[in-house]
Amino acid sequence: MTSAKFVTCSDDGTARVFDFATSKLELIFKEHNSAVTACDWHPFQSLIVTGSKDCSIRIWDPRNNTS
Repeated sequence: MTSAKFVTCSDDGTARVFDFATSKLELIFKEHNSAVTACDWHPFQSLIVTGSKDCSIRIWDPRNNTS
């Protein structure tokens, strides 16, 4: 596992973390009830923020797969 990761958001209500070098799926975040329209990594910490059409924003910790 490398430290180079990327996060995607999807109309299916999920955000997914992939390993950049291998393009393999590592995590799926599924707490939203509608399309996830925005996602980004925190610039200094291992946190991900997602925003959804269900008007919710979630902060995720990919180290333990929790929001």
